[in-house]
Amino acid sequence: MQIKPQSGVKYECYMGYTDNMGTRVRRGRLYIFEKDSFHGFYLMYTASGKGYSVAVDKDKFTSHFIPVNPII
Repeated sequence: MQIKPQSGVKYECYMGYTDNMGTRVRRGRLYIFEKDSFHGFYLMYTASGKGYSVAVDKDKFTSHFIPVNPII
């Protein structure tokens, strides 16, 4: 089952990795969903506004991120 990220929700990285562009995604950093890429990736930017956007493989999103402030 694939879970899609929601706009306006902060996600915390709980397992670090390096994305396909070489950007290091560190454990504990907060990210916000930016847009759904048609190439099989989600684009996310840092919640602090500093740093680079990261690309997350759609199939591995739940393996790396958990919602911090889910919308109910």
